[in-house]
Amino acid sequence: GLGALAVLGSINTSNWSGAPLAVSNGGTGKTAVAVDAILYATAANTYGEIVTASFGRSFLPLANAAAGRTLLVVPGSATTETISGAWTFTALATFSGDVTTTGYVAFARPLAPAQSGTTAILAQSTTGLMTITFAAPVGTMNGGFDGFFVEVQYGGTGDYFPVAYVGEKTGVVVVSHQLTRKVDLAYRIYTLKGGRLSAALTSTMNAATQTDVLVATNVRRTDDFGYIDLDWDNPVDPRLEQVKVWVDFDAVEANMTEARARGRSATYIGTGESASWEIPFALRDNFYKFYVETIARS
Repeated sequence: GLGALAVLGSINTSNWSGAPLAVSNGGTGKTAVAVDAILYATAANTYGEIVTASFGRSFLPLANAAAGRTLLVVPGSATTETISGAWTFTALATFSGDVTTTGYVAFARPLAPAQSGTTAILAQSTTGLMTITFAAPVGTMNGGFDGFFVEVQYGGTGDYFPVAYVGEKTGVVVVSHQLTRKVDLAYRIYTLKGGRLSAALTSTMNAATQTDVLVATNVRRTDDFGYIDLDWDNPVDPRLEQVKVWVDFDAVEANMTEARARGRSATYIGTGESASWEIPFALRDNFYKFYVETIARS
């Protein structure tokens, strides 16, 4: 005959004593679910559960991401925002209103320039023109960068002084700096973005390795009734500080040397290109040899 379950008009929990219905049979396969839990498929035909908090469940009815930002009060929402703790923006952040801070705000630094392959950062011409070569960084923050700033320190200590500002460029960048003296040099090169400087690309050049100031050329001598007139052409070199003229004389021409001339006082010190000497009558039968020395500013 029929069992008791077959003749019931409805079935409720008190009537069921069998195993949980599997998912394939329209059930959940579970006998109990925790408070505030949500079922989810952990595998095919298998339900698991995760317990939610009221904060998490508040996102379920939201219509879009903007509503979520408003709920969180995060950048991008149209409300007054109070942000506590440390926040890091890895992309461009745009603030349309006033921003008030009570702590320290650290803005990301742009990427630093780099050496261009094996090309030396510093190279110097014979007239003291320094060429500074470096490579622009690639992908420097959002929207590129503003340019480059170059500064120099003279003598190995003390302040740095601006050399050049170069607008945004890609690839290899070349900056020129005319030296006016021969001293130890230290350069710092920065990428500039929105008023922020990158870490510095640095390079140095000692005075001992720099080119010397060019020598005087076209030295000309004229003898004129007991006087010797000497003329020369100074080099076009901004590092030139002064010219010294040394002279040696002897009755025997082969005896004259530069060392002997330097053993005497310089007969001319200045920045001109000519000088004149009166030769005492008793020494007019001697030979004379002049040495014109150019001296760099240091």
